[in-house]
Amino acid sequence: MRKIGLLVLLQFAISLFATTPMDEKIPEDKITTVECEYKYHKEKDKEVYNDCRIEKVYHYRVSLPKGYYNNPDERFPCIFVASPGGDADMANIEARMKKDRWIVIMLVESKNASPEWAPCFLSAHDDAVQRFRILEGMKYTTGFSGGARCASSNMGLRPGFAGVILQGAGFFQIGPEYQYWPIKTYPHLAVYMLVGKDDGNKSEIDRISRELPRDTLFKSELFDGAHQWAPKENMDHAFDWLEQQLLTSSILEKDKQICINILKRQLPKTFESGADFEKYETLTTLEPLVKLHKLDKVPELSENIGKMVSLIKELKSDKNIQIELKAKTAFLLAQKSEDKAREKITKKKLDPKKSARELNNVMPAYQQIVKTYEKTVYGQKAQEKCDAIQKEIQ
Repeated sequence: MRKIGLLVLLQFAISLFATTPMDEKIPEDKITTVECEYKYHKEKDKEVYNDCRIEKVYHYRVSLPKGYYNNPDERFPCIFVASPGGDADMANIEARMKKDRWIVIMLVESKNASPEWAPCFLSAHDDAVQRFRILEGMKYTTGFSGGARCASSNMGLRPGFAGVILQGAGFFQIGPEYQYWPIKTYPHLAVYMLVGKDDGNKSEIDRISRELPRDTLFKSELFDGAHQWAPKENMDHAFDWLEQQLLTSSILEKDKQICINILKRQLPKTFESGADFEKYETLTTLEPLVKLHKLDKVPELSENIGKMVSLIKELKSDKNIQIELKAKTAFLLAQKSEDKAREKITKKKLDPKKSARELNNVMPAYQQIVKTYEKTVYGQKAQEKCDAIQKEIQ
């Protein structure tokens, strides 16, 4: 009995000293394992399922960007990766993360059929945000298969996340029901879903697109393959799209560092874009933020910001851009009418027949845009709206 007691004390002592000290310098541009402990917090962890509240030492692997220690004021975007078999890595995102200088957190104990997925994430998150200079508001989660389902809930367990990349599966499920509470808690969260063309889970795309709140930022993409991690190029599409969603986020008005981080990549990329109207839309979205945060005074941005101002002036006088802007104005008005119709359908709980009549009433506005501005960006978007509404009411 005494030996058992000593063994318990020894294991307890080991658990206390197993965690990686906060003052330990983690090397940059290298994968390092960190040990951290989960302690259940009644208020912070109220969304954690009862069987997941397992207090113990967990692990994550971290990759810090090259030059992390050069500027003590610089903060970095971060992604948390979950694998269905545990021991997550960053194989399909490594090149992108190193190029764009992200912090990558790879969860170790989080895996299928284990209730430790949530405490593993929470211990890793809470340790990492204290240990590293992570850019709040530019945190993301991702995972494949069961790891994707965990990632969909992880983004709601703590504030400061901007979205998720789901690979090969949809949202966390309890029975047949998807758990959409993270989206309802944080409506700004963006969702990008990647599924193989031969993956049986691709049918989840249609269900999720129907069930998500209408204002949720959601995009899906099929790639050549079966049930597998998404190819690198498709992950690049996801990161590009997620970054675009941030351009209209209110957080940019509050956080100068996120603006700087985005502008450093967006401006050179936008200048190289072949589509003039796409350039114009992106640049005119960024221009107010430059003025708000006085980013023209930032040495590493000043040259590209000067180029941006000149290009906006040049594009604004282009006749094709002016036509595109007229199409956009008409589209936004039609969209406003559609929003009112959908609000009426929801509030009055209209039956399918009456709902179809309401949606039919907004079709002519979109059809007129297609007729008048057929070859414009928003003319094409209007056609997509017509097709979607038609499919919905059939």
